[in-house]
Amino acid sequence: LPTLQQTMTITCVACEPGWTRVTEGGLWTCRKCELSNYIIDPNRHKCEPCPDGATCDGNQLTPKVKGSVWDADVSTGVYRLSRCPPGYVLIRDEAFPVLDRCVACPPDTYSVDEALFGQRLWTRSVENYLNNTCKPCPRRAAMCVGADNLRPLPGTSPHSQCAECVCAMC
Repeated sequence: LPTLQQTMTITCVACEPGWTRVTEGGLWTCRKCELSNYIIDPNRHKCEPCPDGATCDGNQLTPKVKGSVWDADVSTGVYRLSRCPPGYVLIRDEAFPVLDRCVACPPDTYSVDEALFGQRLWTRSVENYLNNTCKPCPRRAAMCVGADNLRPLPGTSPHSQCAECVCAMC
């Protein structure tokens, strides 16, 4: 008996944004990411949990602190925090990307510098950031309500007591 052979071309459609490729039993399908996740490339990466310093919608990551910078590592599919605006400390531990965040200097302290990962105003945990990063408020010259918010006290010159905070107070 003659056999019938037929050639078929199968084209796999890529997963859409907000979905991840899942392989089960040799076949792959697309699975929707949870709302508390993000995904960089749905056809290469898995859904990642949203870090503390961002909000996520199942597809994208949005920073909670305006002016913070998050870099996508396309080899791992994970966003990492690399920069926080003045008045913030960058919290980042290489072992725990989900804990990345910018934390404001508390009242009675300040910072007028950007926080840059690996350079200045960054630490691995929030427990010790006050001791090493935010500066104490110059009590006789300014009022510090936290972050980079410094205000000269009435009757004082911002230039007299605090050379570092002149830019922030003027």
